Amino acid sequence: MGTMKVSTDSRPPSGDTAARARRLRRHMLLSGALGLVGCALVCALAIWLVSSGRLEPWFPQRWVVWVLVFLLGGFSLAEIPLMVFAMRRLAVERTENQGAVTGLNALYVFFAGVYGAPVFLLTGHIGWGLALSSLSLVRLIASWLFVAPPPGADQMQERDGES
Repeated sequence: MGTMKVSTDSRPPSGDTAARARRLRRHMLLSGALGLVGCALVCALAIWLVSSGRLEPWFPQRWVVWVLVFLLGGFSLAEIPLMVFAMRRLAVERTENQGAVTGLNALYVFFAGVYGAPVFLLTGHIGWGLALSSLSLVRLIASWLFVAPPPGADQMQERDGES
């Protein structure tokens, strides 16, 4: 088992590290915006199918709406800290992971629409489906704020590799 090394260096992060962190934040915002567009397209398609009459809701009962919103909303909310933690770990481990992190971020933000679509399609309740789908904005903000590697992460990696 290895020992955990803690940096005692009080120097500010180098310009290269800060530039990488800014670039990752920008890429997280752009990939999240792409996920938002995908989420909006899924929601628009589901709403169009229900409102045009092309798809008749199978379960228009009120209790089914509440069960779906509770279950899918619970999964969607529980997924937020787990995915932010996973993406942050990927971003901190290696700089080569940043492409995977931004792609994962787009899917993560998009997936809120996947949680909202069954509410649209199965129950026909547009308001509750939009409420679940709007969690994509919460996901985007959470990933944009919390996924960027901490300042000095590269310096800690370099020192850990030297020992």
